[in-house]
Amino acid sequence: ETEMEKYIWDIFSWQHPEIIHTGLINIESEDAKMSKSKAQKEVLSGVYTGWSDPRTWSIQSLNARGILPDAIRDFVKELGITKQNTTVPIETLYALNRRLIDSTADRYSFVANPVKLELKNAPETSLIEVPVHPDKKLTRPVKVGEIFISANDLNKFQGQEVRLLHLYNIKLKKDATAKFTSAENKDIPKINWVSEGVPAKVLMPNGKYVEGLAEYAIKTLKKDEVLQFERFAFVKLHKKEQDQYEFWFAHR
Repeated sequence: ETEMEKYIWDIFSWQHPEIIHTGLINIESEDAKMSKSKAQKEVLSGVYTGWSDPRTWSIQSLNARGILPDAIRDFVKELGITKQNTTVPIETLYALNRRLIDSTADRYSFVANPVKLELKNAPETSLIEVPVHPDKKLTRPVKVGEIFISANDLNKFQGQEVRLLHLYNIKLKKDATAKFTSAENKDIPKINWVSEGVPAKVLMPNGKYVEGLAEYAIKTLKKDEVLQFERFAFVKLHKKEQDQYEFWFAHR
């Protein structure tokens, strides 16, 4: 209560209300440190592109990344009111949003920092049908030509047998060469690949981009569509600039 509030209440003979102070809620993220004062300063100075910039962690920025209003509403409800200071991981919000979009977000292939494979003894395959979603019967045709995988997968699985998702199995070597091993779907690591790739980049919460190639089918997407780049993240299509598609990271 302030002295002015008390003065006004006394003039009208109003009963003084009981004031309950609630604890502070700190939202914790591994991606970046959240600071409202810093965000305001950087928006005003032009360092951030505006309140939709993911580094602000504002409601506008969450919406621009593909976080649904219902997920934010449920997140606030789960927090509740407490007198103690509370720290909540941002993953809690992500989990709520994932639950809402997982059944509707179609799957696409994206490889960051692409590396071209030199395949040996690969079977003649020019076109395959790929499921658009694990729970849907729909498929889309994908052309098979030159194959690109991510530099991270090459480093992680060199010397191992892996499955090119929905295609066939290969054994990777450090020099980006690979040998066809078999076609059956074996219990081995699965990695994404792209043929007929389209330049794409993903804006991360820290304001940096991850660049790579996405499969050709992203050309059919509409602005603001939320999808999943398999084994990478859920993303939202932000815009097409020249020949490159820009997506914004939602969450894993």
